[in-house]
Amino acid sequence: MKVGILVLTFNNYTDTRECLESLLGLTYEQHEVIVVDNGSSDGSLERLEGEFPQIAFVHTGDNLGYAGGNNRGIEVALERGAQLVWILNNDVVVDRDTLSRLVDAARESPRAGIIGSKVYFHGDSKRLFFAGGRINSWTGEASHIGYREIDLGQYDKKKAVDYVNGCNLLIRRECIEEIGLLDEAFFLYYEETDWAVRARRAGWEVIFVPVPGVWHKIEAGTGWISSTTAYYLTRNRLYFIRKNYIAHLPFALLFSLALNAAFYALPGKWDHLRMCMRGYKDFFAGRMGRLQI
Repeated sequence: MKVGILVLTFNNYTDTRECLESLLGLTYEQHEVIVVDNGSSDGSLERLEGEFPQIAFVHTGDNLGYAGGNNRGIEVALERGAQLVWILNNDVVVDRDTLSRLVDAARESPRAGIIGSKVYFHGDSKRLFFAGGRINSWTGEASHIGYREIDLGQYDKKKAVDYVNGCNLLIRRECIEEIGLLDEAFFLYYEETDWAVRARRAGWEVIFVPVPGVWHKIEAGTGWISSTTAYYLTRNRLYFIRKNYIAHLPFALLFSLALNAAFYALPGKWDHLRMCMRGYKDFFAGRMGRLQI
């Protein structure tokens, strides 16, 4: 089975280079790496193209977000005959045997449209970042099973999950052809969650398999997110609920207001709160896609 491996990058030479170096060591040979550059302006694209001539590069020319950038890569991967598409964040590093084991899982579960596996925090090799995803259809909260736990084998069984995190997501060609590409209205956050709901409703399985070997360069602490992230999470959570669980929208709105009040108003994070308010305004006005500054 040919696998198209997508790595989306935007102004990040160092992490993308380390990710690509790890992919060069994969033991599964029937694959093609495709780097999608989302309009980088820092010279990183030119450096990477010069250092990795064996890798295909797609230039979007603009920042299309996670959904738009990956969609351009998916289209190229399918045109080149990929039967599976493996979407990776550019700030992950993978083990040489990870893809082989994921393809084995796809062969063993032919109705699995979307497959995810264990993801660890980079620099803390046994601390889990992801071991499956669950969705609260009333609040729109999408959470990671096993988050920040030490891997002691407690998640060593294959299981059905609600969604798979987009930093390490394997999807079957036939699933994409049936449910379509990522919804670019999200731009950033919740697009892979929505994809999983669409896949499950179309009769595909979304599964977690206990395959190790992906490390994500994200902090394990509880630091503040940016105000822009707060905007996207606020707007997109409500869009996700309206699109998939519309009867739950009033409750989700109340939950979101309470959540943002607790997280931002009480501690005096006024810039974050202002961006959340803009998220509500844009959601109700139907302004989706990239935040217009």
